[in-house]
Amino acid sequence: MYIKQYYKMPILASTVVSLILTGCGGSSSKEEEKLNAPAAVAEQVSPELAPELAPEPTPEPTPEPEPTPAPLTFTVTGPSEVQEKTDFSLTLAVEGEGTIESVDWTHDSSLNLAMSEESDHSVKFSVPDINQDHTVSFTVTAISDSEEKIEQVHSVTLKRITKSLSLQGIVTDSPIQHAQVKLFAGESSVEVEANEFGEYTAALEVDESEIDEMIKVVAVGSSTQPEVEFVSQLGTFSALLEQAGDDAILSKSENFSVNVTNVTTAEFALLQRTDIEITDDESLREALLAVDGDEMLNLATVIKVIVDSEDYDLPEGVSSTLELVSNEEQAEMFKAALQSNNPTYFDQVKKQILDDDSLTSKDLTALQGDFLLYHPKYHNHYAYHLSLDESGQGQFVAQNSVEVTKVSYVDEKYVVELAEPAILYRSERYKRDENDEVILDEDNVPLNAQIAWKSSKLSLEVLHVNQGANIVELNTYAQEYVDGELNSAANLNTKYTYRLLDKKLTEPLKREELVGKIWLIEADSKDFRLPDRAINRYVFNEDGTATIEGQDGNTVWELDGNSLVIVHKNEESEVSTQYWFTKSIASGFYIVAKEQQLEEGTVSNSASLLGIMFPKQPDLNVTEEQLIGKWTGFIGRTQSLHDLRVFPDLNVKVGVAELTPYAHGKLENNRFYRQWYRSTTDFSTCYELTSNCELSALMEYEFLSIEDNNYVVYRKVVEHPGTAEQNVSYAGLFHYHYTSENEYSAFNAIMLGGNTTFFVESEIGDSPTIFIRTDDNDDYVIGLNGADYPMSIVDGYLQYTVEGIVNRISWLNESDDYIEVCVFEASQGCQEHNKQVWFYKPEALPRKKSYFFDKRDVDSIHYTLEQRWDESVEFKSAYEFDSSMNAEVVGGKIILTVPQDAYTPDYAFERIDRVEIEDVGEKSKLTITWNSYDFGQIQSSLITQSIKDKVDARNGIQILPEDMIGQWSIPNHYLYTYYFEDGEGYKVNNFDDQREEFTWSLDGGNVLNLVYNYYHVERITVVDDIEVGYQFIMEFGNTHPYSRSSHDISDWMVKHQPLEFSQDDYVGRWLRLRLSPEGPQLTAAMEVYDDMTVHHGTETATLQGYYENGQLILGHYYDQQLGRSVRKCEDRSQCSIYDEYVYTPIAQSGSLVYFTGANRVESGAHEFFIMRKQEIPFEDGFTHIHTRFNLIDENNNAWVGYGDGFKGFLTIPFRGEFEYELYDGKILLTLDDGHDYIIEIVPQSNTVEGISFCMYQSGFACTPEKVIRLRY
Repeated sequence: MYIKQYYKMPILASTVVSLILTGCGGSSSKEEEKLNAPAAVAEQVSPELAPELAPEPTPEPTPEPEPTPAPLTFTVTGPSEVQEKTDFSLTLAVEGEGTIESVDWTHDSSLNLAMSEESDHSVKFSVPDINQDHTVSFTVTAISDSEEKIEQVHSVTLKRITKSLSLQGIVTDSPIQHAQVKLFAGESSVEVEANEFGEYTAALEVDESEIDEMIKVVAVGSSTQPEVEFVSQLGTFSALLEQAGDDAILSKSENFSVNVTNVTTAEFALLQRTDIEITDDESLREALLAVDGDEMLNLATVIKVIVDSEDYDLPEGVSSTLELVSNEEQAEMFKAALQSNNPTYFDQVKKQILDDDSLTSKDLTALQGDFLLYHPKYHNHYAYHLSLDESGQGQFVAQNSVEVTKVSYVDEKYVVELAEPAILYRSERYKRDENDEVILDEDNVPLNAQIAWKSSKLSLEVLHVNQGANIVELNTYAQEYVDGELNSAANLNTKYTYRLLDKKLTEPLKREELVGKIWLIEADSKDFRLPDRAINRYVFNEDGTATIEGQDGNTVWELDGNSLVIVHKNEESEVSTQYWFTKSIASGFYIVAKEQQLEEGTVSNSASLLGIMFPKQPDLNVTEEQLIGKWTGFIGRTQSLHDLRVFPDLNVKVGVAELTPYAHGKLENNRFYRQWYRSTTDFSTCYELTSNCELSALMEYEFLSIEDNNYVVYRKVVEHPGTAEQNVSYAGLFHYHYTSENEYSAFNAIMLGGNTTFFVESEIGDSPTIFIRTDDNDDYVIGLNGADYPMSIVDGYLQYTVEGIVNRISWLNESDDYIEVCVFEASQGCQEHNKQVWFYKPEALPRKKSYFFDKRDVDSIHYTLEQRWDESVEFKSAYEFDSSMNAEVVGGKIILTVPQDAYTPDYAFERIDRVEIEDVGEKSKLTITWNSYDFGQIQSSLITQSIKDKVDARNGIQILPEDMIGQWSIPNHYLYTYYFEDGEGYKVNNFDDQREEFTWSLDGGNVLNLVYNYYHVERITVVDDIEVGYQFIMEFGNTHPYSRSSHDISDWMVKHQPLEFSQDDYVGRWLRLRLSPEGPQLTAAMEVYDDMTVHHGTETATLQGYYENGQLILGHYYDQQLGRSVRKCEDRSQCSIYDEYVYTPIAQSGSLVYFTGANRVESGAHEFFIMRKQEIPFEDGFTHIHTRFNLIDENNNAWVGYGDGFKGFLTIPFRGEFEYELYDGKILLTLDDGHDYIIEIVPQSNTVEGISFCMYQSGFACTPEKVIRLRY
């Protein structure tokens, strides 16, 4: 909208004119003067006449009518068209009769048109700098003396100063018919349509203020090719206008980028990735030099495949070719899948691009000058120096310097012949004999062979030339020499894509950029025989000297053209190093250098170096927030990219699954540390510093620069920190791209790194390990259940084919220990049953593990079958025999066999060589083959069979964490009391009261993991519920991944109840039981009387008891003061304690009471057992525990019995000794009269003094007269 601007013109008094209108007859000037002169005469009197004499009055003449005044009119005169930044005038011309009272000037433009008055009727306007044409209406408004308002409008077109340039090119990867082509330069643009051959001509007119704007051409396909979106980035308008010449038409021969192609689109996408803001020709050249030629051609190939092939479409959710290649992750996945699925086709399409002169330019006029050959993407690749004069002679520098004798152009290649072999690479490796065994010297030290790659010829094929950024394929024809001898068997890759760059076109560096900063320079050769070169810190001084931290000698520096020359001289050597800056990255540079050894000013040897150079950002403060996130590195190094993921606790994970020992992070003194904790016992990784876990090594990150998302660090690996053996094993400068986003939503190549291993639950006999790796061609391979399949990453899925069926793996979720994925056939999609959990660490995997044992049998012999991290299993018996075995399932039967290559020593030993496991109802039948070996041969075999109960770890009886809270008695070689709290706890050895703390967790509902401070682990698997606790199998190990259990035990664990036993509660006959699958088994018995006297069935106990604090205490004491044995020792200091045993009830279930027993005299005699009070004492009669006795009858005659519990001998007074059998609680014997007799215990006849037997003849019953009273 335009705002009117008003200019009021004052009307001067001198311009106000009175106009007197004259008659139609006209008059002379004199008459006019008279008429206009003021009157100055006396009054005149006429004579009077008589009326009759008076003449007839002459009639007055009729006056001429006054003429009508001419109307007042204006005319505005002035130019109709004016150029910007000039002045122009508008003049008011007035005609007609009347008076002008006022004049106003206005216009309808928003421009600032400065106005000034030139004269009464003229004004001047100044036109500012404009960037588009404007038509302005100027309005003059006049007010007359009659108050008449008159307006007049005059239009002026204000024209900007413009430049015009026409571009003639083609839209093609093969011609894109009728593409819409649009040129942009600043705010100016023009759009045209290409013809059926893809050709276009577009004339772009820009304002003079836009001549330094960059021109970009965008071409979009027609409705028949909607996926096509090509871009070409050209230079500034002014530079292109100069290239175009007098006709102002820019064609392919003048600038190849007028062709809008798949190649220019790939180049444009890579330009955006350089992080260089392209604003002028210099920044464009700098960005072009940073583009990797091989990567550009690969992306161009991807575009051409999509556009030309009916078999390939854009990925889902991607709308154009430009969008695809602009997304680095998606483009890389598409390229990787294409190369993996059809590598031959990919190479064919790439060759088509190189052979098409509309897509690539080979216009390298001559190979003359001083060049660098390097890879712009990497600062640790190979780099060479090539200087050639017009005669084709010069120098080539690799790891040595050699003369170039001849250059010829053969088969579209430049062939460079060398006077002697150039050394491209040097290293060492172990010498090996014909059996590929390492050769040792007399001290058993491996011998090294000297390796060199040499060549006497090079060839350069120009692939593409664009604005000085020459892409060539260099073939070195290198051959490997071992200790000076040609190794014809070596298969070296001698072809690589390089940038060929005139050294005059490298990045210039200004003196002020260098001086006063601390610069770190990492520059390495390809001579790997030598120790790693130190990363030096330089300070460049104004006076041309330099300081190198930690080095003696004199150092000077200078800028020589585009290069930096540093000369360092000390007592031993003089070295001159000339650095060229090939790529700017953040505040630093990638560098290629030539190092020259000087002897008395003469160059004795030259070598090519390459690396990276960065200044240390002053006053850089690093916070934890800047650390937390995802660091993608190493940018600029040839190794595969990876994600260093730092979490809020500053601990580290690499990618999605890589296990790194340097996992414990901390920020200290502005530096980030990744620490490696290692066990002092088995050197495995541990997770917290303790007496048995020490800091083994660390990575220290010193931040040099943080600019936007670019992190540059000096990282060193310090081994044995803080000890006398501390040393730095590696150091380097590393560049990362940082993002605070630390999560993944789909699969990509960077998260997987080079090799990745996952662990997944699987059936016995299947491999739980999933490998994802790259092969020798850098193609992905996935290993599943022992088989490898080519794999690619497609649209965020892992994709592979099995027997013609395409399978996909999708990303679902991630946790600390695992990822959730879906493994499905691509045609079916992901279903719920396809979902799997993949673990990062083998120790986190809930491996298939089964126990075979006897339920309710505390002394059960048990076996363990456990899946290992590979396809094998481990079978272990309770005798601690364990074997790593192969597993297969045949006819529903699991068959385990020792591998054929299992080690068999010469000494004597036993081994389980075969196990067959089959289901028998709800139980399992185990057939085990034991072989005894000696001298490496089987000496004997034993096959055993047993029927066992089976429980799977993490899949058996289920308990809750709250079930464990409390106090437990658990046998573990000794008897321990465990105290479980919320996630923490401790155990106390009942023998020596030693306390050990642990943390605990519940895995799978029935596996307790107890981790102690020294990383000892107890894994308690609950296998049965025993009302007051659980039957369990305990294994011992440590936290090291997949550590093998040292041994295991099977027993019961009982949870303590708040029992309150009085003295009366102990009175009665107690049966000590062992529970078994067949039912309770009697193992001992005792009778406790009111005074705490204790008998053991038919004999008096050696230990007698007393009650104290809910416990029954049995002892054998001798009071030294009294000189006799006592039931209780009141003053223990005065007693000899020969034996002492404490019964403590801890739990009760029905009639069963669970006790712990502690022998305070015998070391370690702590146990726990089950007892039941008999309601009717001795109702069960004689048992195997009552066959030994010495009782006295009322005549003081002795009844003496002894035996093994089933057969024995009984001495009856005056009758003799007779052999007997024990049956159904009764003694059966034949006496001297030849009759069979029965002896039984009279129920409830026991007292503190004695017990009653009843002896009667077989076939009769016990009557009172047959009862014999016996005393102890």
